[in-house]
Amino acid sequence: MAFFKSGQHLAQLFTLPQNLHYQQAKFFDERGYKAIEAFQNDIRENLREWSFDGKDALYYLTKDYWYLIALEKVSNTPILNITRFSLNSYERWDTWMNVNSCGVGRIWLKQEPQSSKRVELFAKA
Repeated sequence: MAFFKSGQHLAQLFTLPQNLHYQQAKFFDERGYKAIEAFQNDIRENLREWSFDGKDALYYLTKDYWYLIALEKVSNTPILNITRFSLNSYERWDTWMNVNSCGVGRIWLKQEPQSSKRVELFAKA
């Protein structure tokens, strides 16, 4: 099994960002969560599979979305850019979070049942 099973997922990486301002983002989540809270809750509650690029990005698949969380540096400060892609359209939402705010990172992924949901990023030829 591989995370990128179709060309559509790869194509979504090239869609234009729809940025949500970190402090002001009122997310349209029915529970009243801001974007990073809603994204992480969806990952925690609905994780189907995940993958790692071997460097600085994690990929998550849930029931309705897939997520990319990538480590970057802004003015020498590490942050996590998080992007949510819809599985049913080309809708995309981008935001960021402080590294210490991430509750679905490597430590969480090493625990069961999430550790058994890891798949390769690409299918081997």
